Amino acid sequence: MNKLVLILCFLPLLSFSQVEMTNDKWQEDLIFLQQKLEERHANLYHTTSKDEFTHAINNLIKLGRSIDNKEIIVRISEVIATVGDAHTWLHPGYQDEWDFKQLPVKFEYFDDGLFIVTTDEEYSHLLGSKLISINSKPVSQIISKVSKIGYNENKFTRLISAEKFIVYPEILKRFGFIENIEEVQLELKINTMNKVFSMKPKLNRNIKWISYLERQEELPYVYKNRDSIYSTAYDPKDKLLYIQLNKCTENENYTFENLSNQIISKSKLHRPTKLVLDIRRNVGGNSMLVYPLIYALMEYEKEVPNGQLFVITGRWTLSASVVLCGEIQKYCKPIFVGEPTGAKANLYGENSYKITLPNSKLSISYSSEWFQPFGPFVDMEWVAPDIYISTRSDHYFNLEQPIVEEIKRYTSPKQKISDRIFDLAINDSINVAVKLYRDFKENPKNLYKDIRNDIRRMATKLGREKKLDYSRIFYELNHKYNPDDVLILVNFAQLQEDLKDYEKAKELYNQCLLLLNEDKQTNNYLKHYIEDYINSRLKELK
Repeated sequence: MNKLVLILCFLPLLSFSQVEMTNDKWQEDLIFLQQKLEERHANLYHTTSKDEFTHAINNLIKLGRSIDNKEIIVRISEVIATVGDAHTWLHPGYQDEWDFKQLPVKFEYFDDGLFIVTTDEEYSHLLGSKLISINSKPVSQIISKVSKIGYNENKFTRLISAEKFIVYPEILKRFGFIENIEEVQLELKINTMNKVFSMKPKLNRNIKWISYLERQEELPYVYKNRDSIYSTAYDPKDKLLYIQLNKCTENENYTFENLSNQIISKSKLHRPTKLVLDIRRNVGGNSMLVYPLIYALMEYEKEVPNGQLFVITGRWTLSASVVLCGEIQKYCKPIFVGEPTGAKANLYGENSYKITLPNSKLSISYSSEWFQPFGPFVDMEWVAPDIYISTRSDHYFNLEQPIVEEIKRYTSPKQKISDRIFDLAINDSINVAVKLYRDFKENPKNLYKDIRNDIRRMATKLGREKKLDYSRIFYELNHKYNPDDVLILVNFAQLQEDLKDYEKAKELYNQCLLLLNEDKQTNNYLKHYIEDYINSRLKELK
């Protein structure tokens, strides 16, 4: 990887005038858009096929005769979202030439719903209220549609889209949730009461924004300095060094070299038992800048051998900050905590580049490079936390910090869970081993902790130790918890051959072939290799 510059820009642009568009001009723009994306995108059809994308573009050209300009723009955003990477997008509200008004509120999606965290001064009394419906349409129904606009890489990126785009009346109208874009009815839950408010959209430049956090007199360190590139804090009571990194950028006042020096000096001075790097709101920047930080984290692990390194991630961990996760994992022993990232572990990126359509002047970002910070053949939907901590609205509005509190309580297990299960099973405590595995899988903190390969290897090891019945039990459980994993099913079929249950083995191999046909994630080389192996086994078993 020669170049690791990833920029994900979410900063709104002001709009001043509109251009005159005709059907012919829209057709010219849409044809131009597809041509330029094919020329410039690193791999435009990595998720959607060329036929599907072309069909969507052609449908838009036909629809252009019957819908207004702003709906065309919203639908273009919807089509571009099918590309399936968070660096390829069109934000209707960020266009220079088009005046998209928005509701004068900003939402954040918590595990218990969508809440207002920022408003125009006029609506500051609504801070902290929960969105129940818009024009009597339930919010869950709206989110399922609105999340199709804009950023679309995994389910967490789609949550970003939901909270950002639900405020645009033209988007709500496109999906049939409202008819009048000049006045929208919001049903909000304030304390324990539901009330309906009529709200008029405004241009972004005319809104005087005020956030919930700005109105608080004193903030815990987790909520401070969110506009800074980075900040540090030391908690002497828990011997915890906290670093908040909000951007992978630097300026004369904030450089990665200075940050590195701060971490190293504070590690030597305080010898913190826990170091926390919080990148849950880091949307990216220049990943080439981060290596002094990685060096400092390595020095911390060397300086404090018994210390623990934690990395807090979330849906806004995107772009260069995902590359940072991969690099930290290469050189350090991090424990990831929080929520999965909004981008895949290996990702398409580099969207400092934009396409400007010739007539409408719409600006579309696109990915120009493919990055593999987690290595080739890795196809994870996100960087998953080792410890998942849900964030509810009451945490935010009460200024609580559940992730940091979990980190303070955390002690590393002496053994990997798969090793503990193996030790129990090999000593014939199979019921205790099964309970341990089930308890692990049912613990909400382990929701995204992926141990399937550890359990698969452990089950194989039990088979080699002639504990074939125990091996079968764990293959069945592993398949139950991971029904779409072909490799688990292949190994399970191999075990059936060892057990001389050839009919069951053939049944499982055929299930594998069905899974491979439906699998759009695994790279073709690996799919072909597995397919050839399965076909050879089925031929032998005949």
